[in-house]
Amino acid sequence: MSYLKRHIVLTSLAIMCLGGGGNAHPEETSPKIEFLEENAVTPFGFSAPAWDFPGNISIIDEKAIARSNAKHIYELLRREPGIFVSDYTQAGKTVTVDMRGFGDTAGRNLLVMVDGRRVNEIDISGTDWSQIPIENVERIEVLRGAGSVLYGDNAAAGVVNIITKQGKKGHHLEGGADFGSFRYQNFRCQASGDEGPVNYNVFSKRSKTDGYRLNGDYDGYDLDASFEVRPADILNIALQGGYHKDWYGLPAGLQRWEIDQIGRRGSTTPNDRAKTETTFFRITPTIFLDVENIENSLALDVWGRKKRLDTTTWDYLWGGGATWDNSQIDSKGGSVKYINALYLFEARNTFTAGIDAFSAENRLLTVTPAWLTYNQLKIRKKTFGLYVNDKAEVFEKFIVSSGYRYEWADYVFDQSENAGRYETKRPGEYAFDAGVEYKYLDRGSIYGRYSRSYRFPATDEFYSRWSGLNTELKPQAGDTWEIGMRDRHCQWFQPGVNFFWMTSDNEIFYDPSLGAFGENRNYGRINRFGIESDVRSQPFKWLDIYAAYSYIDAEFGDGNFAGRKVPLVPEHKLTSGMTLSLFDLVALNLDAEYLSSQYSINDENNTLPVLKGRFVANCKLSFKYKEAEIFLGINNVFDQKYSEYAVSNVSGTATDQYPAPSRNYVFGVSMRI
Repeated sequence: MSYLKRHIVLTSLAIMCLGGGGNAHPEETSPKIEFLEENAVTPFGFSAPAWDFPGNISIIDEKAIARSNAKHIYELLRREPGIFVSDYTQAGKTVTVDMRGFGDTAGRNLLVMVDGRRVNEIDISGTDWSQIPIENVERIEVLRGAGSVLYGDNAAAGVVNIITKQGKKGHHLEGGADFGSFRYQNFRCQASGDEGPVNYNVFSKRSKTDGYRLNGDYDGYDLDASFEVRPADILNIALQGGYHKDWYGLPAGLQRWEIDQIGRRGSTTPNDRAKTETTFFRITPTIFLDVENIENSLALDVWGRKKRLDTTTWDYLWGGGATWDNSQIDSKGGSVKYINALYLFEARNTFTAGIDAFSAENRLLTVTPAWLTYNQLKIRKKTFGLYVNDKAEVFEKFIVSSGYRYEWADYVFDQSENAGRYETKRPGEYAFDAGVEYKYLDRGSIYGRYSRSYRFPATDEFYSRWSGLNTELKPQAGDTWEIGMRDRHCQWFQPGVNFFWMTSDNEIFYDPSLGAFGENRNYGRINRFGIESDVRSQPFKWLDIYAAYSYIDAEFGDGNFAGRKVPLVPEHKLTSGMTLSLFDLVALNLDAEYLSSQYSINDENNTLPVLKGRFVANCKLSFKYKEAEIFLGINNVFDQKYSEYAVSNVSGTATDQYPAPSRNYVFGVSMRI
């Protein structure tokens, strides 16, 4: 059988058995490029071909970021199969990025890292996406499925690793400005370079907008710096630091009658405000144990972060006046990672072992003068984890990987300053991972994977100012099985698909039926089945077309809500788009997203009206000449009226929706020297 016939037969059989879709895409002009021959660091904890991972991974590169209309990282993730995004205020501050159907708790089940440094906070706020400037990002690695073995807590659904820019050879200055609807302004500048043993990148940004809704404004400032020094062939030292500060409004949700009365852009909370201030530092020395093979290394990673959040809310219903909430989270962590790559019986084997230590204190203060209430609580969380992971390449066709982690957590709940309670809790959990991949062609493979994951409760899942302290919560645990295929051999047809089954126990949800104001509790079993697929075609070098489809069935397996759907999880998602490039001067990018309907948060009984499905399209036209670029973008081209987030009240009698922006525009220029 000829090579071409063999390829067609094998590809057809794989597609017939496993369906269409894909994760591998051409590099030249893709709006969401996934060139899996390039190395990725997220799946194995060291740089290795992304194609070698027996699971669903995708890569968004710098070209894809530049060609999109995205102002924030999470807007790029909307285009990814199997990822659902809800932005409450449309300012990047209150965003849920959901991978594999976790609904309201998605932010606590998806680990987000920047250059391998976790940015999830220990409270329910999860990830503050506004603190990750998209203009300073070089690439994004998206790992679907549990990453608990390598990364521990929060990685139950998957991992998003955002890799920032490094200096390129020589010395460079770059600046730009964007302007758009709702008085959007964004000014940025960057200095970077690489000379001798030193690499550096310094980035600064100021962004402002009045927002789509009343009291939906945002004003933020970022300063990030990274330096890398290699004083000897065996030693590399990386330093990072950053500062972020912002002020923003909290417009709250609107019921249907309120939208009819004050309009979609109105707000019933015109004076609710918040302010965030965050600083971080990091130092990572790496010793290369074998100069000829830099994978053999010993790395130490030490980091610290301080976050301050001040919120002022008003009691408009009962006339209780203002309530001030202050949350101060001081975090620090460290890790040691050893990597050894060698050949065993002609099979390349890479072994990784590591130790992670983490400590954080969350100081919560709530003051309501009108009701003469003063609540203060300190929650301290410490974790210590040990893990091993191994990747073996057998006969050049099979790749086998496996790993194990055990992690201990230590919580201290201290209300002694209020003559309250002082308690401790010491849960422990383990994670396991095993996968195998068979490469039936150089650029075609099938794979299978099993993983066990876990998540420890967030600090304010244990505590809220309404229901008080509940230390009875247990850690969440889950099992995931998945199989898939990907084929990128043919330029005009590149399919792939991933099927997964997931069961989780003791998943933490807010139950509005408990007490006067509801309470977090552990549910029994929750079952999820899903399909993540996409297909891409590049019939010409200047034209790239893609489409992706996701399906997920997430439902409660037992208890009071057995058979009901998990709220805020759409069953169907379809994205499509194209990029047209002419003479490396003009580029037109079009993309569209369809999401099916969802139940609102707190509607576990599935009895309230659903959050309607939506179809949103965007486009961007850019002109580039040498190192200068100018662009015009249009978001929500067809001016759809929709909401991304909805929550029912405690009594379950009404639903608040958070209206999303109507058609809007953005215009920008940039220059690099």
